[in-house]
Amino acid sequence: MPFAVAALRQLPALQNAQVLAGAHFLTNPVNNLILANSRPNTQHLATHEVLAVTLNDLYQITGNDFRTFIAGLTDQQCSALLVHNTDPLAELPADLITACEAQHLPLLALPYQSNEREVFISITQALYTDKQHQLRYYQQADRHFASLTQSNSRQSLIDTLAALVKNPVVLFQIRHDQVQVLLHSPDLTVLPEFHWQHRRTSPDSVTLPGYFWVPAHDHHGRLVATPLFQPAANPLYLGVLVKQAPLQPIDFSAIESAGNFLKLIITQQSANQQNRQAYTNDLIDDLLTDRPMSAEHFQQTLTQLHLQPECTYQVVTIHGLQNGQPVPNYFHNHPQTARRLIHLLKSHWPDWRYRIHADYLLFIFREGAPTVAELQTVFTQLPLGATETYKGGIGTPQLPRQLKLSANQALQTFKLLTALPQMTGLHTFTELGFYRCLPSLTDHQQLKPLIPENLLQLYRQHPELYQTLSAYLNHNLSIKQSAAALFIHPKTMSYRLGKLRELLHTDFSDAEELFTFNVGLHILQLI
Repeated sequence: MPFAVAALRQLPALQNAQVLAGAHFLTNPVNNLILANSRPNTQHLATHEVLAVTLNDLYQITGNDFRTFIAGLTDQQCSALLVHNTDPLAELPADLITACEAQHLPLLALPYQSNEREVFISITQALYTDKQHQLRYYQQADRHFASLTQSNSRQSLIDTLAALVKNPVVLFQIRHDQVQVLLHSPDLTVLPEFHWQHRRTSPDSVTLPGYFWVPAHDHHGRLVATPLFQPAANPLYLGVLVKQAPLQPIDFSAIESAGNFLKLIITQQSANQQNRQAYTNDLIDDLLTDRPMSAEHFQQTLTQLHLQPECTYQVVTIHGLQNGQPVPNYFHNHPQTARRLIHLLKSHWPDWRYRIHADYLLFIFREGAPTVAELQTVFTQLPLGATETYKGGIGTPQLPRQLKLSANQALQTFKLLTALPQMTGLHTFTELGFYRCLPSLTDHQQLKPLIPENLLQLYRQHPELYQTLSAYLNHNLSIKQSAAALFIHPKTMSYRLGKLRELLHTDFSDAEELFTFNVGLHILQLI
């Protein structure tokens, strides 16, 4: 417990002191005693000081304006007013008692026979002893904090700090000006609503830099917080919900110490995670490249990645685009986006193995867990920016020895998708149909020979009949359906088909010829 005004009355030198006002506020903490032998400037009083003054000096300081003087003391969070009545026949003014009672300031009256020097020494020694006790207590706490870093236990450290400051403790981030709690001490049941834009840049009672005080909307406490890592896009904050006991200056030493050890734990955990991921990256690279692997190394790689040699797996690659165009080093330049995407996918399927490349994210998952349909559904939930989109490819299921083929197919799928703007989202390699058989989707010189000459002439010279042929083939040679698609009468459709038979020298009965026309139509659409 902090040294309070009530503890002063337990000192032998103050046993005869009378409480004339503010009896309900004797729990005010006491940090220091100040003697007022001359007119004091209340603006320069430190927080939680007891002002000791004689009755004669009090009249010289205030005249008869006790109300203004006491208001100035309470504004500076003075803990109590100690008045020594040096006149055995005089009494403390009623206006002084009234002002202290109105301002909730404890007023202690020392009788005439009190020894001021003895009182000053007694209080000073008591405060020194209390501070020494608290210092030893927090030194023990520091040693305890240090021991917790060996176990990397964030929760234990937060619980220890909560016990020290006698208030709930939270570890949180700020999202859209809202406090989002990541960890909290057990004594926190419901966190009041806080709006971060209403924060104050310095606490009321302690003028330490780097702290924020945030009032709760429901007035149940305030949140005092300090950033653990700054600057950062989403810094972590260590906060104390002050609602059970007021924070004392020494509590901020505990908060600072806990914050330093918490940063050490987080840094250690981050380094360990980076090392583990770097090791996983090497294993995945070994599996998906032509790097020679012995049977023993291959088995060790599968064991470390938790893959079964008799099971089939698929590779997914996710690529970022800006304004519809692939961006080199996209995920290298947007590491937070990479982490968000990984978190979203692993929140659904935690057994995935992933690899972050500069240009794309690569995932390995067991065939059917998830299904391709489930994966495509979750893919539509990926967070998008104003100009950002994502495309991805899925390779065919392969045994671990052939996973390189699945990875190459996933990458090839994305390359094909970039040339097919009408295809968005996530697609499997097999969904691309005949497109995956083409030598290139961007080299027109390689694609043009695949277009029948008579179809190319139709495209250039008879665009209306070209559209008619396209609709007819896309609707399985149905005159009625293709006419409806073109918004023309079926008789008009039949007339156009007659013209097409003359120009193309076909009766649309040869399956191979129809396939050739279909390929030509798709390539013309590309180029």
